[in-house]
Amino acid sequence: MQKWKKGLFIGLFSSLLWEQQSVQASIGLAAPVAQRPFPPEVGKTVSAAPPVPIWEPPKEPELMESVTNLRVLLEEKRLQAPPPPPPPKLSSRGGLLQAPKPQQTQSTNRSAPESNPAPTILNQGQSGATATQTGKLAAVAVKYQGSPYAFGGTTPGGFDCSGFIQYVFQECGISLPRTTYEQIGAGIQVSRANLQPGDLVFFSCGGQSTSHAGIYLGDGRFIHADQTHGVHIAELSNTYWASAYQTGVRVR
Repeated sequence: MQKWKKGLFIGLFSSLLWEQQSVQASIGLAAPVAQRPFPPEVGKTVSAAPPVPIWEPPKEPELMESVTNLRVLLEEKRLQAPPPPPPPKLSSRGGLLQAPKPQQTQSTNRSAPESNPAPTILNQGQSGATATQTGKLAAVAVKYQGSPYAFGGTTPGGFDCSGFIQYVFQECGISLPRTTYEQIGAGIQVSRANLQPGDLVFFSCGGQSTSHAGIYLGDGRFIHADQTHGVHIAELSNTYWASAYQTGVRVR
């Protein structure tokens, strides 16, 4: 065989052998062998081929590791956040918290003014009505505080000034005329300084004589029915009522 054919045959065989080993190494059957397809030239050293690196997928963090990192991050944020402001301090009289008192409702349409508490009844045994009668008249009158005003009204559903007086006296067993002009003559006149609870007080409102009336309660206060407030308590010392005051009458 000629030399060139022999060399070609050896080269082809070596190439096939190297390719086979490479395939086996790639599928894990055999380790790759560093071999050149052609024999080295005479007088030259052949260095081993560098190992082929094996590819590996990137390693992902485990699930629990991610949860732990998140918890640590949240805890750091919580520690860095400023502390919440303290709750407001509650205080009350005597150091005890007191629940608000429920508001009292009345059966009538109007509520009693807070500035006019129930008066203290002064029982005086002077001439005219007895002490028992005067105390009862004032107590009954205060009971209807808050009733609405109605022109010509004579019931708790609506009173005018003389209708209110007639209703209170009738409940106490005393009969009175209907109008203020008649009621002023139903007893004896008394001075303002000698007024007693249960006495009638008369006013000249708007320049009209004996145009308004009420029931005296004591301590300079009287109860009456007017168009603005209905049945309520007022002060005789009030500028308007002091200027309109006419006289007092004690019913026998």
